[in-house]
Amino acid sequence: MARVEIQKQDLVTLLKRTQRMANINGKMIPQVKGTILYIGNGEVRTFNIVRDGTSSISCFSADIMNKDDEGTVPVADISLLLGALSKHSGLIALNHKDDKLKINSATKQTTLQSSSQAQAFSHTKKTITEWCEDSKMRYEHTIEQNPNGYTLKNGDVVPESFKSHIGADLLCSAIESGSMNGQKVENYSFFLRNKYLHLVVGAEGKGKTETVLVMTPSSPSHESKLYPIAGGLDNVLRTVEGEVILSFFDLTPHGGGMSLRLSFEGGCVFQRESVHATN
Repeated sequence: MARVEIQKQDLVTLLKRTQRMANINGKMIPQVKGTILYIGNGEVRTFNIVRDGTSSISCFSADIMNKDDEGTVPVADISLLLGALSKHSGLIALNHKDDKLKINSATKQTTLQSSSQAQAFSHTKKTITEWCEDSKMRYEHTIEQNPNGYTLKNGDVVPESFKSHIGADLLCSAIESGSMNGQKVENYSFFLRNKYLHLVVGAEGKGKTETVLVMTPSSPSHESKLYPIAGGLDNVLRTVEGEVILSFFDLTPHGGGMSLRLSFEGGCVFQRESVHATN
């Protein structure tokens, strides 16, 4: 049996970031269906590669109440757990045993079926345990062991092409500008002009918006190139406070395009370049 105590809002934020709803072909679809909560060292963490298996990997964390708690808690369906949590408040205790997850608050207890052998996605035979273990190992190898680079499978490290520090609220606002007049934000493009990092989103039919984000070191080879990104990052950034570090990596020779890592308090997302650019 595994047990953890955590404030409800911290758990909700962690789960929503992990789930990462994204607009795909006009529909809001979770990039992660289920996950494993890794508990230890005074926090709970999630590690997840998104549903397509290649375009993005993330790690999110939240503080827990009892610093001695440790173990793993499977969440077979994040949406169902979020629905259950909506009826609870304050301090939450999660207890997992015999494929059942019990959610306890001051006056309520809810029980959900939640097996570690639940299918990660409908299109794969992998369980959430297998998927998350793969995600954890890949994250630790490619991202965590080298904060200033991206580590390839063979151990070679691709250094950052350039890095920028920006307020999460400004970046989120720039992305959400693409939703004006009923547009669905699916892709947004970063580019450099005169050493300033810009973001462009939306279409001219209903409103295309370009936002100047921040001044950043650049080289002529990077000037004016579009770096299209997707993946519902606005639904992660909406709950981030403070600064976000944007690190760009040129993985074009390795099939990843100009990829982006976003690092902030409580999480990190690595997103490969999208095949669709904002025109």
